[in-house]
Amino acid sequence: QFADTHIIEALVASGFGIAGLPRYTAALSYPGQIVLKQLRGSDNNRSIFILMRRDRAERLAVRKVVGLVQEVARTITAR
Repeated sequence: QFADTHIIEALVASGFGIAGLPRYTAALSYPGQIVLKQLRGSDNNRSIFILMRRDRAERLAVRKVVGLVQEVARTITAR
């Protein structure tokens, strides 16, 4: 767990996976390299986004992980 979102953004931009961050904490220090995708299906009155490299955002594996995270978010809010 990192407290500095800039470190998280640098890791994502370097290709070390994806990250979940609250929307307004992501500074997007790497324009054109990383993108924010809104985590839908969560009714927690917060907008949660998944940060990923732009060139990997449309990969099947990444889309599957995003879908799984969204599914988990729906089950959490259904409790």
